[in-house]
Amino acid sequence: MAASHVTLKGNCGETKPAVGYLGPEGTYTHQAAYELFGDSVHYVPFKTIADTFNNVGKTSEIALIPIENSIHGSVVETLDLLRSPLLGKEFHIQGEVTLKISHALLVRQGTTMEGIRVIGSHEQALGQCSSFLQTNMPDALLDRTDSTAAAARRVLEKSNGDYAAVCSTICLKLYSGLEALKENIQDGEDNFTRFIILSPKDITSIIPSRQPETTHLRTAIFRVSVPSQRRPGVTIQDILAAIQHLTVLRIDRRPSLSTKSFHDAYFITVEYNEEPDFLQLVERRVKEMFSSQHRQDSATDFTILGSW
Repeated sequence: MAASHVTLKGNCGETKPAVGYLGPEGTYTHQAAYELFGDSVHYVPFKTIADTFNNVGKTSEIALIPIENSIHGSVVETLDLLRSPLLGKEFHIQGEVTLKISHALLVRQGTTMEGIRVIGSHEQALGQCSSFLQTNMPDALLDRTDSTAAAARRVLEKSNGDYAAVCSTICLKLYSGLEALKENIQDGEDNFTRFIILSPKDITSIIPSRQPETTHLRTAIFRVSVPSQRRPGVTIQDILAAIQHLTVLRIDRRPSLSTKSFHDAYFITVEYNEEPDFLQLVERRVKEMFSSQHRQDSATDFTILGSW
């Protein structure tokens, strides 16, 4: 379960910080966190992704949350959390880690494929295994749980043995009484999930540095909130024109937190050459565009959510 790619900033501190993750033990977020930090930190499980996010700087000093899967796409719950006005001010995205995902179908020992009536897991995992589930158990009900490991626990809570979980085989070691009916059930071998690392800006020194010394490229994520309908004001095309000297890697869109109708929040991931104060220059350029020709909208927002 080794992480395939890690990019971070900062240096490891002497004390053991608390790292929050989507629990319980055995989730892929837990695996990604352990691959990254090992025994150098204290792990704090949370029931939901939202709980993990909302406790950054409180119960935990660092948090890992999934943002994207190579098969099932963006994690919508995470994108919605990235709309928080606290992100980019009180805490930031400090890095990312990518983990190869291999799903298994776990059941109570002695259960057969024919006896399965309900299949539980996080909606992302169910989506990543949709072909296998539709082909082999088309009539089974899908139970969306808070996490993959929560579904594994639920298997043992059900006494009739008709419940199965889509999760990691690591749950076999953590929860006695389970067995794997089938492994590698995801829709394709190249199944990876990308996680972002969050922490307050004043504790970045506790995050271990994994950035290759030979590269001068950095990654950043901007949040831009603009009207989605054609009206006077800044458009997403204006924003992209203002940052055209950057390499845009990804753009995600969700409804913004504005009370105005049809107002969008864009999350733009870019790559750029490391230069002093470069991001501040970009931010200033965009905000100058906002204010030019009286185009500033009270609901318009441009925030650097993090860079690494």
